[in-house]
Amino acid sequence: MTASEPDSTATRSASSTATRSAPISVLLPTVSWTDACDEVAEQIRGPEAFGGDAAGDDVPDPDGAADAADELLVVCDSPDDPVADRRGDLPPRARIVIA
Repeated sequence: MTASEPDSTATRSASSTATRSAPISVLLPTVSWTDACDEVAEQIRGPEAFGGDAAGDDVPDPDGAADAADELLVVCDSPDDPVADRRGDLPPRARIVIA
């Protein structure tokens, strides 16, 4: 290996850091559930993406990773908006917020 070639340890560290990035919250304002909502919901990462487990055993991890997960917050203006009725059949880590 020459000085200009990347060290495999550094490469592994960089990819590990990218995998364990911080969880995100996506705010999506809309009045009805759209294809965009479905597309974003499919991309939401669960606790396993952040070093936690998806077992849901309620045993806290020392680093707090069990609670770390992305979330999708679909924001509407009124309980009368069509998306507000979609409370019972939401994808995991998606919530409706009436603002």
